[in-house]
Amino acid sequence: RGEQLPRCIGVGASGVLLNKRVLVSSIAIIAIVGVLVFSARLFFNRGGTDPMPEEVYSFLGALPKDTLIAATPVDGDRVPMRSRRSVFIIVNSLYPHHSGYYEEAKQRSFALLAAMYDSGPESLQALRRKYGIRYFVLNRNFTSGDSLSWFQPFKDYLAEFRSKIGGGQPYILGLWNDAAVFQKGDYAVLDLDRLDPSPR
Repeated sequence: RGEQLPRCIGVGASGVLLNKRVLVSSIAIIAIVGVLVFSARLFFNRGGTDPMPEEVYSFLGALPKDTLIAATPVDGDRVPMRSRRSVFIIVNSLYPHHSGYYEEAKQRSFALLAAMYDSGPESLQALRRKYGIRYFVLNRNFTSGDSLSWFQPFKDYLAEFRSKIGGGQPYILGLWNDAAVFQKGDYAVLDLDRLDPSPR
């Protein structure tokens, strides 16, 4: 019996050592796969980090607290948290909670899409008049992909708006220099009060 005890202890110790090695190896593999997946998402522009520069959030946070801001829905998602300012519509608004709420979110989404994809100023002016939007956070690359295309009925409306402009440029992109009060990278904050005509 005395000889068997050390042998059992030795097997247990090596088993514990083996388990630790397996655990460490598993954690290392998971970490490496995670880094590779994250890098791939960035490389293929599938998200993973916030593309909007920090300076845009700082600028928006310095605006008056009662300022209502519009942005492409995916870009607007983080504005309330990072700038402490209200945003007209965000992607997370599109998940229906109750019928009254959803109808309002839908109408706002249609108004925003019209303003984003109109070939003239009318829809943007209507957005400003009806909802009191003063600032619009513009991503110069918004036409290359839009998260609204993940949802119905927005997907069909988005296709309809895009077909109206054909190969042309949306009117709002032409305001990049004339109405911008702040620019950083691919983002500009447009002051809609600089539009002519039609005061709010």
